[in-house]
Amino acid sequence: MRHDVRPCVGVVGGGVSGAMLARHLRADHPGLDLRVVVIEPRAILGAGLAYDTDDPDHRLNIPASRTVLLEEAPEAFADWLHSDADGDDDPEAVAADGQVFPRRRVLARYIAHLLDGLAVEHVRARVLGCEAEASGYRLVLSDSRRLDVDHLVLAAGHPPPAVPGELAALPSALRIDDASRGWPAVAPAGLDPTAPIAVIGTGLTACDVVAGLGAAGHRGRITMISRHGLLPRRRTVYPTEASFDFLDPPETSALALLRRIRAVLRLLAATGCSWELAIDSLRRQGGGVWAALPEAEQRRLLRHLRAFWDAHRFQGAPQIDAWLDRLRVRGQLEVVRARLRGAGVRDGRAELVVSTRQGEVRLAAGLVVNCTGASWRRLIETDPLLSAMAAAGLLRADPCGLGLATDSAGRALGGDGRASARLWVAGPPARHAFGELMGLPQVSSQPRLVAAGIAASLAAQ
Repeated sequence: MRHDVRPCVGVVGGGVSGAMLARHLRADHPGLDLRVVVIEPRAILGAGLAYDTDDPDHRLNIPASRTVLLEEAPEAFADWLHSDADGDDDPEAVAADGQVFPRRRVLARYIAHLLDGLAVEHVRARVLGCEAEASGYRLVLSDSRRLDVDHLVLAAGHPPPAVPGELAALPSALRIDDASRGWPAVAPAGLDPTAPIAVIGTGLTACDVVAGLGAAGHRGRITMISRHGLLPRRRTVYPTEASFDFLDPPETSALALLRRIRAVLRLLAATGCSWELAIDSLRRQGGGVWAALPEAEQRRLLRHLRAFWDAHRFQGAPQIDAWLDRLRVRGQLEVVRARLRGAGVRDGRAELVVSTRQGEVRLAAGLVVNCTGASWRRLIETDPLLSAMAAAGLLRADPCGLGLATDSAGRALGGDGRASARLWVAGPPARHAFGELMGLPQVSSQPRLVAAGIAASLAAQ
């Protein structure tokens, strides 16, 4: 029996998106008499996979001055960091240009600060099942409890990476399938400090792993491998507002959009300005730019341009960049543009077969570390709860393999294509409907939109 008659909003997942949605529901709509319950097994709301780390070398990849969770208060995090009496003693956070790149765990502590006093309930459990009812959903929790909610928000975290099929022949002792927690968290015991390491991928996770290897004193050769060989682009300036309009009018093909971006980049280069102004404009207008593309063009953009966008959009912290520079100067790190073609075992080590522009190359490695990134196309199949809900027709994948299908308000689309009145999606899994949803402030502003939709629905009842 439900003893509390107030409307209840259940949030599955307490990372940045889930925690900020709870905050927005409480802070933006104080007149609503309701329960907000976040089901998250981690001890701290707001941490999620990215910020639930005690590794001192794991840093935010944007400076504190641009870490914005509340768009009406863009300097709030930097101000809080400056006044945080319990903050880390972290002189290495200050980069050469004076910008501050705090440790990731600091952001989780800041989000917890934003939730102080807002009566958000934190249930440390997992949701094992979800039963649709006339008035909402009944959740089955891992602590044997049942929770009845009127509205349910799915704020699922990043799915695990897909392991390239070419690595299937390697024994588990020679490979790490998921390095998302970084190095040394995933380091195998007894690893030879002189063993050659192959890192599959060249994005932020791969760079974290390489920097972690350097910080741990690894002396063996490190080879980073990806199809395009693109490392995150280095920072030049810190743009604060959009400078170019990509929406007047919006392009309706991937090729036209590419040409327009290139024209802007040429203009910036000719005037001595940074390319980051164009990328920052695109980031801010990403939802509109994406929505203007027909589905076929969205697929084309993802297939041909996604790697280049990621390399420019998701830059690393200068401290991580510095480690890569040190390792390259030592001759210890090599970045290879190649396709992985196969893998086997020779003389107790992994042997990778890759194809480069110069031909086929074989690389020996004492350990292969998979850093290919979250496999969003497999989000439903890798999450038992989402898989069961999809089988029940409560939700479905989006057509581009980016996560879950939603409408423009964040309401989940069921198997029949209709938007639910009570089931919502917050954060990166909803990006097919919203475009850019992988970084700040978007991972906070989209949950705010969802919170407003839930509040309006409850007020209308």
